[in-house]
Amino acid sequence: MTDQEISLLVAEKVMGWQHLVDGSYSDEPYYFIDAIHEPRYIEVAKWQPTTRIDQAWQVVEKMVADGWGISIHDDWLVVFFRHDKDAQEAVDKSAARAVCIAALRAVGQEVDGGTP
Repeated sequence: MTDQEISLLVAEKVMGWQHLVDGSYSDEPYYFIDAIHEPRYIEVAKWQPTTRIDQAWQVVEKMVADGWGISIHDDWLVVFFRHDKDAQEAVDKSAARAVCIAALRAVGQEVDGGTP
């Protein structure tokens, strides 16, 4: 899978964001981020958690908030674990990409790449 395909899946399946293309916020496709105090948005092209570690860390924070633990090892082996689910892992060329793939697997999304 490409980084863009993985990023799109992470936004929708892990982060729970709604993908919109209606032009009400931007002429570009964007995500509506359901915020408690005020709505927030991010353009699809700017959401790159497979290559930006700061955005990958947002994925980690969301997973932890949802009850998952995380373990990161040498060679970018990332494991998400929870007492009521099977641990899911990924190894990839970067920590950010491994986080995204392991998170997707943890929420039940099949993903190519990130060989466990």
